[in-house]
Amino acid sequence: MNLALNDPFGLAQDYPENQNKTLKSGHVTCVRFNRRGDFLAAGRTDGKVVIFDMDVQSIARKLKGHTRQIQSLSWSRCGRFLLSSAVDWKVNLWDLATGEAIRMVRFDGPLLIAELHPYNQ
Repeated sequence: MNLALNDPFGLAQDYPENQNKTLKSGHVTCVRFNRRGDFLAAGRTDGKVVIFDMDVQSIARKLKGHTRQIQSLSWSRCGRFLLSSAVDWKVNLWDLATGEAIRMVRFDGPLLIAELHPYNQ
């Protein structure tokens, strides 16, 4: 967990201190970077999920499948899939290669959080 203990020279890499650009796409309720940090998923109040490509600083994809506010986002280990939960009582599993929801589960009430297993494919 502690990078300095695992690799004392790892901290000397050239990482930016902060982000100077603004990513705009409506009112956001939750955000989550993928494992590599090159994509940022943002869940909005209108039920859309926006994927930002951090390398080019623009929107890579918009996912439309919820009707109410997004509550949580969870990336798959490989970065191809994204799990979203919303106040509309649904959980969607998105295939980011196609932009389609490949699985949808509806519950009996709103969900506060949903997570993919950390060792999923």
